[in-house]
Amino acid sequence: MMDKNSLGVLTNQFSLEENYNRSECNNHKSWVLDAYEDFISVLHNKAFPCLFGRNALKKKSLIFLFVSEEERLHDLKLGVTQYINFVKNVPVEQRLYSPLIIIFENSNLKNIKKEHTFCWEQLQTIHDLDTESWPSNIPLNPENNNWTFCFGGIELFVNMSCPSHKKMKSRNLGRHITFIINPRGNFDIIAGVNDKRGIEVRNKIRERIKLYNDGIVPNELGFYGEGNSKEWKQYQLNEPNSLFASKCPLSLKS
Repeated sequence: MMDKNSLGVLTNQFSLEENYNRSECNNHKSWVLDAYEDFISVLHNKAFPCLFGRNALKKKSLIFLFVSEEERLHDLKLGVTQYINFVKNVPVEQRLYSPLIIIFENSNLKNIKKEHTFCWEQLQTIHDLDTESWPSNIPLNPENNNWTFCFGGIELFVNMSCPSHKKMKSRNLGRHITFIINPRGNFDIIAGVNDKRGIEVRNKIRERIKLYNDGIVPNELGFYGEGNSKEWKQYQLNEPNSLFASKCPLSLKS
């Protein structure tokens, strides 16, 4: 049976699969199974471009947070805080392939503009819930190419994926809005920009993105800290020929 605490607390992939039983899941939680099935089916596709995600799927090391509409604030605060505690207390080698997958129950927004607005509102909420000071080594200005989102003093990369993405298929993970959150330092280990192999891995993923998206590669994709690359622009990728926000929607506190 799906654990009764699978809403609002962290649930690892192994436990989800071990306890997976739709016939014993009540209607209130059926959206959780729908969302989980959607997400897993996308990553099972051999063409899905993110090699890190597919490796994590194989290792059964993904960590999930299912955010209910009724308890959204509670779920986000508890789940993200628990994940950051996990990051701080588990050696990096043991959590490289354990991103936080946040899946939101709300799936009625119907267009990409509303979905993106919802995404930034949730990221703003997460920021507002942070009780720790912003890290002194990270600028507060998102237009600085050394900026990255932080929570609990940990640098994070946030992938916002939405159901209304049609051409940007790599950012569509099913019928529910989904965040994939990784400690940014993980990328420096797996695919560092100063490492020949790391650059090769990143370039391979971008080629896979191009194939998966039928030739579309977002101009916003870049390397952290380099040139005009902006992290916030990589969190939310737009459909081709759509207008991009002129500035980061977040209002940051120190």
